[in-house]
Amino acid sequence: MYALGEILGGTVGISTATMRHASSAILQKLGGSRLEDGGQPLPTYIEPKYQCEMQLLQFDTSKPASRYAETICGLSGDMRSNVEMLTASSLISVSQSLISLATAVGTRPAAVFAP
Repeated sequence: MYALGEILGGTVGISTATMRHASSAILQKLGGSRLEDGGQPLPTYIEPKYQCEMQLLQFDTSKPASRYAETICGLSGDMRSNVEMLTASSLISVSQSLISLATAVGTRPAAVFAP
């Protein structure tokens, strides 16, 4: 996801993470960081249904964990050269081509993509 996020121009994801069973700590080792406000980490909170202490984490694709940075860079390169990104305009073109094909063979398309 870090590689794809960077290819798409950079992304920041936000997630809740439980302190129970060290889930939050594990996610931070994978590249997450405490969500901050004004340079201060947001406080933990108690999730009411399960009475579990939670943290808010962010994942910034421009700041992966250093141990994974090289791998992510390699994956980004592979994805840029081997994966075709579909845009809304290319999806419309593909949809129109499929409709034309269906018409040519005498079948009616089940659904039409129209953004």
